[in-house]
Amino acid sequence: MIIEEKEIITDDEEISEVKSSKNPAKLNGEFKAFLQDFEDTIESLKAGNTDARFHPKKMKGAFVDLAQGLNEALDQVVNPVNEAIDIINLYAKGDLSKEMRKLTGKQAALSDGINAVRGNLNLLVADAGLLARAAVEGKLATRADASKHQGDFRKIVQGVDDCLDAVIGPLNVAADYVDKISKGNIPPKITDTYNGDFNVLKNNLNMAIDAINMLVADAGLLAKAAVEGKLATRADASKHFGDYRKIVQGVDDCLDAVIGPLNVAADYVDKISKGNIPPRITDTYNGDFNVLKNNLNMAIDAVNNLVADAGLLSKAAVEGKLATRADASKHFGDFRKIVQGVDDCLDAVIGPLNVAADYVDKISKGNIPPKITDTYNGDFNVLKNNLNMAIDAVNNLVADAGLLSKAAVEGKLATRADASKHFGDYRAIVQGVNE
Repeated sequence: MIIEEKEIITDDEEISEVKSSKNPAKLNGEFKAFLQDFEDTIESLKAGNTDARFHPKKMKGAFVDLAQGLNEALDQVVNPVNEAIDIINLYAKGDLSKEMRKLTGKQAALSDGINAVRGNLNLLVADAGLLARAAVEGKLATRADASKHQGDFRKIVQGVDDCLDAVIGPLNVAADYVDKISKGNIPPKITDTYNGDFNVLKNNLNMAIDAINMLVADAGLLAKAAVEGKLATRADASKHFGDYRKIVQGVDDCLDAVIGPLNVAADYVDKISKGNIPPRITDTYNGDFNVLKNNLNMAIDAVNNLVADAGLLSKAAVEGKLATRADASKHFGDFRKIVQGVDDCLDAVIGPLNVAADYVDKISKGNIPPKITDTYNGDFNVLKNNLNMAIDAVNNLVADAGLLSKAAVEGKLATRADASKHFGDYRAIVQGVNE
């Protein structure tokens, strides 16, 4: 085929032109050069090298325009294809930012198809982003609208929605159970049927429910035993696992650490309450247990001091050392009140007793004292009145003795004392003198 003045001529015309050429050999050489470049370019294009083009610079005459025209025709066909390939490669790499330019004619189907793919992919990406954001925000009920998509894209979106439905159901059950467990409302075990990892999740939740129920049961066991005073009761830590075992074992160990000092304290308090004052505690304890030990030892010291002072006062009373008193300042709290009360009691008793002793001593020596005018209460007032009556009786006896003595000195031998004014042995004495 020969191009002359940018027109394609028939083979017969081509042959006729060649024959009529002034230089047929030269024209034949130019044709062969064109034909060789044509074949090479066609083979390169068949090999997939869409950049292959004819080489007008190798041509002469009409073949130059023919090569350029063919290149322009190839550009019109191949460039949109290359552009489409570049854009599809971008889409394949996840870059949907570029839109293909609008082509004309039958080529418009290529640009329209690629741009439609881009639009569908963008819609798919948008719905994927919607579901991703909803998942991050915890909006697990969010779904994409599969009806906006077509073909396999619709299947993809619908599949994701169905997948979320399959996931969210067990997750909602798990979330509800975890919420109840976190608030101490232990739910019943899950009896619904699940598959695969969802069944593993169900089994794990059921194991958690069993573990917490056992923990609650053992806590109740220990609490009930504590209320009933069964301090030797312990939970079986071997029935538990992991940190639950550590919790139960820790409670058992805590009880062991508490019960030892408590038993010692209970034993000591029992002995002290029965008057069997034990020796001071010499065992080593820590923290509050050491405070308890020190308090018990202080109680032992306080009771021993109280017993010692009680013995001191008792011994002094037996020995008649009525002025002896305990030192209340050595005691504290109610123990000080007890000792001070005993001292005050002794003071209240010893005062009237000392007065009585003094009056009896004087009366016994014939030094009749005046009547007691101090105020006393109860038995002490009776004692005062009795002493005053004794003073009156002795004074009356002395007066009558003086009366009789004076009458005798005056020779009034008929004078007699009135024995009826006296009582008891005093009357007997006066009556005897009269007789």
